[in-house]
Amino acid sequence: MQSIEILSFTGVSPYTITICDVTLTYCYVVATGVSSAPITVTVPTLLQPAAQIILKVTDSTSCDYFQIISCITPTPTPTPTPTPTPSPTHGDCDCIGFNNLYGNLNYPISLTQCDGTILNTVVYSGTSVYYCGSQPVAGSDVTITIGLPCINNTCPTPTPPGPTPTPTPTPTTGSNYLSQEDLFLILQENGGRIIIT
Repeated sequence: MQSIEILSFTGVSPYTITICDVTLTYCYVVATGVSSAPITVTVPTLLQPAAQIILKVTDSTSCDYFQIISCITPTPTPTPTPTPTPSPTHGDCDCIGFNNLYGNLNYPISLTQCDGTILNTVVYSGTSVYYCGSQPVAGSDVTITIGLPCINNTCPTPTPPGPTPTPTPTPTTGSNYLSQEDLFLILQENGGRIIIT
């Protein structure tokens, strides 16, 4: 991929456009003082062979907007590609979890929210976040789960069927599981949830 065409911006102009690798380790400012779209920017030479890159737009209020872009490199001879299996979905407003529990880096994530707007944010290392929407995209170490449909733009809380059995104590040596007391839940204004372990 040699260049990227940006058709619209979110936020307050003027904008600074940066292109990074998917780990956000190598970032290059490619345009500053941009006041309107459309605009075409050139991908830095060192990032042109990458399979994925991140487009970062910073507005005049220092808000960052991220978009993961998959780069397709043409091959001399076409090879048959398998038909992708669609992700399970219930519609346009499902509870989507982004789990970055095993990665050591913060990764940008993106999804289409229930009202049709695009949300670009970050899932921090060692955390999980939940949003209502569809079409999730995340970095390589982030696991995406699609749950039940959202109710009033809120992920439903599962309810156990019938009375709750008394738990049997189990030894914790060598266990990788956390009890409910070890989890903290943070609700975000936009309806997302972050679980910190």
